[in-house]
Amino acid sequence: MRAVKIELYQVIEIDNSIRYNALIKLNSERWDPRMKKLLALLIAVAMLMAMPMALAEDAEEPVVITIFHTNDVHGRYNSVAGMGYAMMASYVNRARQSGNVLVLDAGDTLHGTVFASSVKGESIVEVMNAIGYDAMAMGNHDFNYGLDRLKELSDMMEFPLLSATITKRNGDHAFDAYAIIEIAEKKIAVIGAQNPDIVTAIHPDHVKDIAFSGVELVERAVMDVQKLGADAIVVLAHWGTPESVKTLASIPGVSVVIDGHSHTELYNIEQSADEAHALVTSTGEYLQNLGKVTLIFAPEGGLTVEAELIPNPGVFEDHTTIRAIEAVELAQSAELNRVIGETEVELMGERADVRTSESNWGNLACDIFIEATGADVALINGGNIRATTAAGPITARDIFTVFPFGNLVVMLEVDGQALIDSIEVGLSLYPEANGGFPQVGGMSFTFDPAKDAGERIVELLIAGEPVDPEATYKLATNDFLAAGGDGFTALAEFGITMEIGAMDEVITDYFRENSPVAPAVEGRITVVE
Repeated sequence: MRAVKIELYQVIEIDNSIRYNALIKLNSERWDPRMKKLLALLIAVAMLMAMPMALAEDAEEPVVITIFHTNDVHGRYNSVAGMGYAMMASYVNRARQSGNVLVLDAGDTLHGTVFASSVKGESIVEVMNAIGYDAMAMGNHDFNYGLDRLKELSDMMEFPLLSATITKRNGDHAFDAYAIIEIAEKKIAVIGAQNPDIVTAIHPDHVKDIAFSGVELVERAVMDVQKLGADAIVVLAHWGTPESVKTLASIPGVSVVIDGHSHTELYNIEQSADEAHALVTSTGEYLQNLGKVTLIFAPEGGLTVEAELIPNPGVFEDHTTIRAIEAVELAQSAELNRVIGETEVELMGERADVRTSESNWGNLACDIFIEATGADVALINGGNIRATTAAGPITARDIFTVFPFGNLVVMLEVDGQALIDSIEVGLSLYPEANGGFPQVGGMSFTFDPAKDAGERIVELLIAGEPVDPEATYKLATNDFLAAGGDGFTALAEFGITMEIGAMDEVITDYFRENSPVAPAVEGRITVVE
């Protein structure tokens, strides 16, 4: 009888889901009944050996979901200041290959650079769609193009734009309050939240048809998603300082608050079981960091939340994202890169400078306003100036980068008391950086920060003479302040008597006709030490 070789693969099924293959090799000179018994014994042994392995591998593992998040990007799409969207996309896509990933944004994203503003935010939406964002909560600067435009951008987004706290005048939500995203068999609820105080940093005409409410509407949204079976609740907020955000983090049921607006870095946090509030995290600004929140669901129940910041992922830049960016840049570049003038000195526009002290960019802008309107004095908010400009040739792109908001140059006829009240508002938070800090022309003032807010002006001079509270002065400013923005409500009582045009266009025309320029800090603002 010839030799017989038998190879048998036994498939063992456990819980209809885990399959193991047992391979038995049997060599024999004969095939007889005794061989059948031996074969049956070997199969039984193989099954017993396989079952412990199957049971061990059937043990439940924690479910891990990673949330990457951004905030206060302000249109900084490339890797000049931070990592840029292309590098961020590569890091996120690599994580997607081996894990469960969500990508969220906490607002102030659609505006702030020529890349964004020249097409009213559409370029940023295109890049965010390419990256695959899952949700966004708008910030105050996302309203800079107006409510109607924000609605149009929302329709372009392949992800929801969220707010539980912004309502129509009839009380209905103006945007989706929350989204429930199902991933890894878990329901992750994302609730949008905007601090009602940010309304003062939005052009009043852009929010006249909506209302901003507080934490009570977030609480209501939390209860709604709990009824829908949410396994974790993320509050995606454009709220503010770490202390004020605790009002959101203290809502029962909230797992984590991802925040924006304050440009604060909150990271390397591990939530302990005895915390009275949820973990709060924020990335800072301008894509200098990528935020990472890790949700760890234990098999036996319970959720652990961890947070960290990734300052530079150190990976190549995603080609799909780069191509989307380059297509927009190419369409913009010819006109924006044209030289329109020259400055002999660096024009200071750093956030820390223009929001706390006199700046030569602020002085120049105010002087340009006075020349364009024939006004007595000029006043703009420091937050209107968004960048420093190096000495040398000036392009249209440079002007657009510094003044990206599309504000108009306007003139009002106001009384002296309104000027006093407005400047007091701008000084009220000093020495804290304040977007409403006054940059002035045609006047100078001295203030004492040791005094109570609202009573800090020691002296206000116009054309070298003390201001007369009852006299009328022609004031050049931007339409944002004229409408009461940044808390300058005293100006909103006076109607606009002249409208010149967009700030960037007025300033560009000035450079074309008056270059080179060399403005200085000359003592228009004096602080009592």
